[in-house]
Amino acid sequence: MPVQHGRERRHLTSHRRGAPSRSQRSQRFRVRSVTDLDLHPSILLALWLPVPSSRGAAVVEGADGAHTVLDPALDGETPLMEWMTLMGRPGRVAAVLPSPSDPLPGLGSALDAGEAVLVQTAGESSALSAFRRTCLLVPEASGTSGVWRVVDQTTQSGEPAAAVPPFDAAHARAQVHAAMEEAIEALTELDLARERPELADDLTDLITAVADPRLLPPGLDQRRRELLERSLRLLGICEIALDDDGAAATALQAERRARVLRPLRDTARRGVAAATDWWAQAR
Repeated sequence: MPVQHGRERRHLTSHRRGAPSRSQRSQRFRVRSVTDLDLHPSILLALWLPVPSSRGAAVVEGADGAHTVLDPALDGETPLMEWMTLMGRPGRVAAVLPSPSDPLPGLGSALDAGEAVLVQTAGESSALSAFRRTCLLVPEASGTSGVWRVVDQTTQSGEPAAAVPPFDAAHARAQVHAAMEEAIEALTELDLARERPELADDLTDLITAVADPRLLPPGLDQRRRELLERSLRLLGICEIALDDDGAAATALQAERRARVLRPLRDTARRGVAAATDWWAQAR
C-alpha cells in the first residue's frame, strides 16, 4: 500500500490478492469513509464557541437534533445556543480527549465520555456565575439528540479547582509530525497490512483525509487547522490499527502494536487539544 507522507512515499504492504471489497470491509469492521476527518462534537463546539452563532450551534448539532445543556446553575436543560449566550464571551476554550493512559488535571469527569470542552469565561462574572467560571462540557447521548453536562471546575472562591495547563501548539506540531513518522514506520515494521489487508485502503485514505470546510468557523487560523487535521489523521491511524488486537497472529504481536501505538495516540489527542486551545488574548 503506497503512502504519501511529505515527500516520501511509503509502502505498508506489497501484494494483496483476493482482498475483500470496500463495502465488505466497511460492513465487517464498521470503518466509515475517511475522505473527511471525523470531527468529534467537542471539537466542533470548541471551534465555534469563540464565535457563537446559530450556524455554529447547527453545525455542532448536525443531524442529531437540538442539543441542550444541563447546567447546575440553571433549572433543567437549556438549548445550546441560549446557554452559549448566557455563558458570555469565553476567555479560553479547548477540546480535550482525555484517556486513562494520558491523565491531565481536572479532566477526570470526562474520562468515560473520552471527550469534553474546557471553557473559561473572559469576564469576572456572567449571567451564570458571580465570578470567572471554568467548567467542562461533557457530551452525553440522549435519545436522538444530545445533552452537554456541565461540570464546574471552579471553587467557591472563584479559583479553578484543578487548572488545565496551556497546550503548546508549536511543541504539539513537532510531536505530531514525529509521531506520524513513527506510526508509519511501526505499521510497516509490524506488517499490519499483511495481518489485516482489508484495512489497507482505509489507512491510505486516512493519510490524506481533510476536515470538511463547511464544518469549520470562518477565519480559522490555517496553522490551527493544519495541526488539527494532522492530529486527527494520526489519531485515526492509531485507532484503526488498535481496533482489533484479535487480528494479530500472536499475543506478542498485539502487545508490540499496543506498546508502540498507544503513546502515539495520546500524542494525537494532545495535538487536537493544542489545535483547539483558543484564548481571548495572547498568553
